Amino acid sequence: MDGEAINLEKGVRYTLSIFLVLGLVFAGLAWFNVSVDPYHYFESPTVENYNERKPYLFYHLSNAKSFQFMRRPGANLIIGSSRAGSGINPRHPSIEADNYYNFATTASQPVVDLMKLRARLERGKLERLMYFVDFFGFNSYGQFPDGYLDSFEDRIGNDLSIATARQLLSDYSAYFWSYSTIHDSIETIRQQDSTAQGKSQYTVLHDTGLWNLFLPRDRKLLRTFRDLENSYMRGNWFPPADPRFSLEEVSDATNTPFRDFREIMTLAREHDVAVTLAILPVHARLLETLDHVGLWPHYEQWKREIIAINESVAASFNATAYPLWDFNGYNEFATEKVTADTRPEDLRWMYDSAHMTDATGAIILDIMNGRTPARNGGLIHSDNIESWLVEQRGLREIYRSENPEVVRQVKRNVRLFRRTYPFEVYPLKR
Repeated sequence: MDGEAINLEKGVRYTLSIFLVLGLVFAGLAWFNVSVDPYHYFESPTVENYNERKPYLFYHLSNAKSFQFMRRPGANLIIGSSRAGSGINPRHPSIEADNYYNFATTASQPVVDLMKLRARLERGKLERLMYFVDFFGFNSYGQFPDGYLDSFEDRIGNDLSIATARQLLSDYSAYFWSYSTIHDSIETIRQQDSTAQGKSQYTVLHDTGLWNLFLPRDRKLLRTFRDLENSYMRGNWFPPADPRFSLEEVSDATNTPFRDFREIMTLAREHDVAVTLAILPVHARLLETLDHVGLWPHYEQWKREIIAINESVAASFNATAYPLWDFNGYNEFATEKVTADTRPEDLRWMYDSAHMTDATGAIILDIMNGRTPARNGGLIHSDNIESWLVEQRGLREIYRSENPEVVRQVKRNVRLFRRTYPFEVYPLKR
């Protein structure tokens, strides 16, 4: 063998060795990330003091739940936003036999919930749907990050479609080898002690789609409430890129929430799905904030509109309207006192301004399923909505008279917010 052939053979061996080493490195990284599973994409086995508590999962719940959803093709559905995602337990005795998967996702809007319903109907017969609707999702100026809607739709689409295969390849490639996943896997292991001691937050995602967010035990509760109220002003109600709110379909906005809601109601009728609609509670502090930014008339009109759509779609099918429960008002759930001295363990019904505890969710499910008398809410429809709204205004005034310090705090917070973050509320035309 001449020298040239020998050099060629060495070069081939060297190249193969490099590829082998790189292959082992990439395989090792993929194995490491899957074993830690920081975002719960693979539902990998949990190991105490290794990956049991996931501090970065909350910010990836939409993706993680999409993958869970695809692994549960025959389940009934719970849809809505984080209020339902963290508060409605599919294993509660009132609904456990109905085989629900909780596909509620953070900051969901009707356009996303419509995608969820369509994807589920593509997989076969759907018997039951629980839809927890949220006022903030009906802003015509509501926004998602660029590319989010297309990616979400592809991710939960037909398993055999090219678009879904391409999206899954992109998701899993990033999960196996991206720097952020490697960093979060390492940090997940490193923070097991601090999360176990309640020093930092973490999330648990159950196989039913329910998640539990465990916040630091020593958090200042009043600050937590205020921070979330600010988040609603600087995001949920008034998007950062375009801080406007309108219930009208306007030419310079792309969100069509009432149209999407009507499509959800129509699809459910066409496929003979038994639907239960509900509005979940928020704390009175958030209701006060909503009023003082000028959205209370819109909030009342929103309830009228979803009632009207529910009933008009039912009439077009010669059917009875779906039951619509309203638990969102100045009731026992909403009016727990929160002061500078309040501790997390002092609260029974809400753990922050917008999210209810497990105890609240359990009572709501029992009420909706006839296991306990209705309290702190009830069915709303076109025959009682006006008296219902009048009653809520009266309860609001009682709350204000009994909690003047809360009103002062909220007014001051909204006033400061207006100075630094100009926003616009479009007048109602209806």
